[in-house]
Amino acid sequence: MQFDEFWSKSIDLLKGFLTDYKQDREERLFISNWRPDRGFIDEKFPIREVGPDKITCLTIHAGKPVEIPREDMATLFELWDDLLAGQTSRIEVVEKVPRTTYAISLMKYLKDSVR
Repeated sequence: MQFDEFWSKSIDLLKGFLTDYKQDREERLFISNWRPDRGFIDEKFPIREVGPDKITCLTIHAGKPVEIPREDMATLFELWDDLLAGQTSRIEVVEKVPRTTYAISLMKYLKDSVR
């Protein structure tokens, strides 16, 4: 799957979940924090908004908005297989994708969910 299709399906999926959660009186969809070297970490962060050009999360501890632009997710999408294989380090990803903790965890969730 190419990134444009992946992004479109991801946005649709997240918007659907946010709509479902709001109907159930829940405010947010939570994403589990994940790192390639450690797996899932016992922390979650909420998705606040989903738009065509960005996904807005809230920080884990402070609850401040963090915007993850489409372009950052496209870069991470291209690096993903190499990151998982250990051929690209987290430090290399940080140089190209700000907000790496949120972007990587979100990408893991979306890669596992989008078909």
